Amino acid sequence: MTVQTQKPGRPLGVSLAVLLSIVWYSMLPLLVIAWVLLVERRVSQIGGETGAAFSGGNFRGGITNADLILQCVVALAFLVVAVLTWRGRPKSIRWVMMAAVLLMGGYTALVRFVSLLSNRSNLEGGSLDAVFNAAANSYVLIGLLIPLYVIWYLNRAPARAFYRGYYLTRPAEPKSESVSADVSPSAGS
Repeated sequence: MTVQTQKPGRPLGVSLAVLLSIVWYSMLPLLVIAWVLLVERRVSQIGGETGAAFSGGNFRGGITNADLILQCVVALAFLVVAVLTWRGRPKSIRWVMMAAVLLMGGYTALVRFVSLLSNRSNLEGGSLDAVFNAAANSYVLIGLLIPLYVIWYLNRAPARAFYRGYYLTRPAEPKSESVSADVSPSAGS
């Protein structure tokens, strides 16, 4: 009798983890880059008296071209890792994905923490400042929850089986010998 091994399918949690991380670590940074470049292009095309009002404006907030290129490269590299993770090949991509989301989440938290320390004098302000601070803090919170979910799910048994390519077999249970109830001690006959 041959044992037919069934190849495990991709669990829904793996797809969800990959999709969340793609949106958070690839799509949002690429959208920010596109937004910055489109605003700059539009402002540079404005001419006449209106253009003079926009001259000298800084829409990047101190972000250089090298920073934009680095952010684009990191987002695209993460996208490649995420696609390979979704496919499930090579087997080691599970560990690469976990390391990537840890690095991206840690970097996001570190940047937010450093910016918070450097802007300590700007913590007081109007209600709009409070809204922006709350949004930035929730950004960090979500940025930390996504790596936790990805690492948790990629370490679950269905995900490990998917990346391994086969289910583990259960060890055979040892057959216990039944004790006969007919055995009785013999009383001195």
